[in-house]
Amino acid sequence: MDVLQRMSPRGRVTRITQAHVGQVRLAIGCMNAQEPVGLADEIFAQQPKLLGSVVVLRRMGASDVQIEIALHVLFVAWLAMKATGLK
Repeated sequence: MDVLQRMSPRGRVTRITQAHVGQVRLAIGCMNAQEPVGLADEIFAQQPKLLGSVVVLRRMGASDVQIEIALHVLFVAWLAMKATGLK
């Protein structure tokens, strides 16, 4: 089953599959301490509102664990879209 579907500009359906998400999750798990910072910088440079939606969670009373989960989801989605050319 596909995790995300989106119509590409050329009219064909491109997809992020579970395999893409699995590969990205493994890659994120192997990141050193500095790589997530670089990934956050990349997201901020291209889509600042995406990262801002996670950063604002602190003001809304979210715990560190909740923010970490939201960042992880953002990173997985971002890298999976990047790998398939959907972003």
